[in-house]
Amino acid sequence: MALGLVVMKVRRLKAFIIFGSLTYTLAFGLLIRYRGGHNTSQVSGVIGAEVLLGIGAGFFTYPAIASVQARTKHKSKFVLFVDLRKD
Repeated sequence: MALGLVVMKVRRLKAFIIFGSLTYTLAFGLLIRYRGGHNTSQVSGVIGAEVLLGIGAGFFTYPAIASVQARTKHKSKFVLFVDLRKD
């Protein structure tokens, strides 16, 4: 919700999408580095990477969906919504 309010104020999505994709990529790099183990530093690394993964996903997916919806014609939006909600 806070991201939506900031986007409404800034009115630019490209920076949020780039930041989210870079954060998402960094999180996967950290997940590879800290593959999981039984010591505290490995577990902390996985938890930190998962948190970054969630932040990156939030900064990437929702602004990207909003920008696609903004550029789509009204008669095509139903097909867009059906395809995006297949998860």
